[in-house]
Amino acid sequence: MARWDHTLTNPGAETGDTTGWTNEAGGLSVRTSSPAPYAGSYYFFGGANSYTKASQEVDLISDGVAADDIDKGILTFVLGAMCASYKGKDQCQLGIRFKDSGKTEISTTTNTLWAARCPQNWYPRIVYGEIPPNTRYIDVLIIANRTDGINNDAYFDDIYCYTTSNHRRIEKVHIEFCDLSSSNPADGWTEYWNTGDFSTSIGSGVLKVDVSAYTPCAAVCDDVGNVLNGEMSAIFYATDDRSYGEGLCCRVSGTAGGENGYHLYANCSSDQLVLARYINGSKVTLASVTPSCMTLNDDTNHYMRFRFYKDKFYGKIWRVRDNEPSSWDLEYTDGTPYLISGGAGVTNIAYDVWFSYFTYDSIGLLFPIVYQRNHKQHYLMR
Repeated sequence: MARWDHTLTNPGAETGDTTGWTNEAGGLSVRTSSPAPYAGSYYFFGGANSYTKASQEVDLISDGVAADDIDKGILTFVLGAMCASYKGKDQCQLGIRFKDSGKTEISTTTNTLWAARCPQNWYPRIVYGEIPPNTRYIDVLIIANRTDGINNDAYFDDIYCYTTSNHRRIEKVHIEFCDLSSSNPADGWTEYWNTGDFSTSIGSGVLKVDVSAYTPCAAVCDDVGNVLNGEMSAIFYATDDRSYGEGLCCRVSGTAGGENGYHLYANCSSDQLVLARYINGSKVTLASVTPSCMTLNDDTNHYMRFRFYKDKFYGKIWRVRDNEPSSWDLEYTDGTPYLISGGAGVTNIAYDVWFSYFTYDSIGLLFPIVYQRNHKQHYLMR
C-alpha cells in the first residue's frame, strides 16, 4: 500500500495566526484556551461569524503522486483533525475539494456538520474520498457553523491529510452516532446475552447501553457480521460512578447463561483494563493490567482500541484529552482452543455507558483514532 503524506502549512495554528489558510467565508481565527489546545499553544475557530470556511491547497503532483495513478481512479484522499466546541452546540465540518490541472472544481466531499457532545473535549473527525480521474489539486476545507451565541465556537487542531493507494473504504465500518437518527432499540445493533436486563438506544449523538443489573451484555454491530480477526476503536463515557464493564467485544454468540465471546473492558473502580473470555456462559479473566493512563474516571471520555487476530489479543485505553499510547497496554495469547467466529461491537456490565464513536477494520491499523503531530509513527502496520 503506497502512501503520500501532504505537509500542510500551519496545520495547528502554531504560528499564532491563520498563515497558510485562505478565508472563503467568514473569518478563520485562532485561540489558546477554553479548552486548552489539543497540541501546542494554539488552535483555529470560526471567529465572530455565523459561518466560516477556510481552505488550503494541496498540489498532488508536486507531492509525488503520479498522474497515471490518479487517472486510474485507484487512490483515496484522507483528511483528519481534532475538533471540539465550547458549549457542544457550534458545529465543525471537514471537506475535500477536487480540482483539475486548471484548478477548476471537479467535485467536493464533506462529512456531516457535527458538534462535540461533551463540550471542551477534543474528538477525532475524518473525511475521505476516492480521488476522481484528472484531479491535480485538492483544497482542504475546514468549516465552522455557529448555532448559538456570538462567537463561532467550532474548534480545529492538528489537521493532517494524506493520499493512499488503498482502493477500498479506509475502515470497513466507521460510525459517528451524531450522524444517525434516533432509534430505540438501536437500529443496526443486535442485543446479545442478558437481553432482558439491558437496553440500547441511539439519540443525542450517542449509542446508549443501559444495564439494569450486574450482568454481561453485548450490542453487536450488524454491519460487521461474524468475524475472526479485526480491530475496533470506540469513544465512550460512563455516566455513573458505579459503572463497570464498558468496552468492546468480539466473536460474540450465545444467549443468557450460554454466552460466548471475548470482552475487553474498563474497571474504573480498580483502574484496570481487563480481557475476559466467555465460553458457554463460563467467564475466565485472561488478563488485567493497569493502563498507561494510570487512572480511569467514570466521568471522563475515554478511547479504547481492541485488536484480535487468531489467538492474539491487544488492548489499550486512554483519556480523550491525552495522546494515544505508543504501545499496547494489554497483550495476550489465548492458549486454549479459542472462539473462531462471532459478532463484534460494544459491551457493558453495570449501569449505563454512552458511545459516541465506533469503528471496525478487518485489515488492521491504517490510521490512528487520535492524530498526533508526528503522525507517521502511528501509521505503521504492527
